[in-house]
Amino acid sequence: MRRTLLIILLFIHGFLDAQAQDSIEYVHSRITPAYIGSYFSDSYKLVASPCKWSSSKWIGAGSVLATGVLLYTQDVRIRNWVMTKQNAHLDKFAKYGLEPWGSGLYSFPLIGGMYIAGRLAGNIRTSATALTAAKSAAISGVLVLILKQFAHRYRPYQDSPANSKKWDGPLSDFHYASFPSGHSALVFSVATVLASEYWETKWVPLVSYTIAAATALSRVYNDKHWSSDILIGSAIGYACGKMLWKQNRKILLSSSISGSSTQLNLQYTF
Repeated sequence: MRRTLLIILLFIHGFLDAQAQDSIEYVHSRITPAYIGSYFSDSYKLVASPCKWSSSKWIGAGSVLATGVLLYTQDVRIRNWVMTKQNAHLDKFAKYGLEPWGSGLYSFPLIGGMYIAGRLAGNIRTSATALTAAKSAAISGVLVLILKQFAHRYRPYQDSPANSKKWDGPLSDFHYASFPSGHSALVFSVATVLASEYWETKWVPLVSYTIAAATALSRVYNDKHWSSDILIGSAIGYACGKMLWKQNRKILLSSSISGSSTQLNLQYTF
């Protein structure tokens, strides 16, 4: 636990040290009624966003779905292979080093610590990023719960032998909630916001996405999910994080030419 706390504190310290971007303003950098209300408005924008997608985004979404279908056909084989790789050291690492990032046990203290530290230090970038990450985690979580309710897919350990083709549909018990992976969605929703905001600090995207990917894979290792579950969950988290990160930023461009009294000011909101 002490080691985890140290890692979280190092993360926060690194975020506070990151240089502020003068050309950027943030829509929400503190908790206000407007910020709370944005959970609903941004959820609507996220759900409606496919109506405005470009062809490249549709190709990207189609590629993810195609990969998901491919993994679905191989879910049992992948699961059985992973089970042969289990050992005591990996069990401990997956349980204490990775799973809590997906459950929120580590992620939420990181977000809360970022917000408090940002407010105390007057670092708007850090507090704004924390609020965006919190919103991303919440909205992706709701989307995952809705999909779980419609799917009711059996987890690998809930059948003997494991059956990846078993779905009970929307009228079943919530006990069967394998698809999609909530842990994967949560960790990627937070990691994507952090990696996108602090892209110029090279270690942040690397560490954020490494933790997210490892956490998602640990769900297969722990026999809690199929590989197709974690792919779709990760994609949901990534999409939520990327869109909400863009939604909370404003680009401000200004220039002036001395002697001619010519000025150009442009404010662009994503």
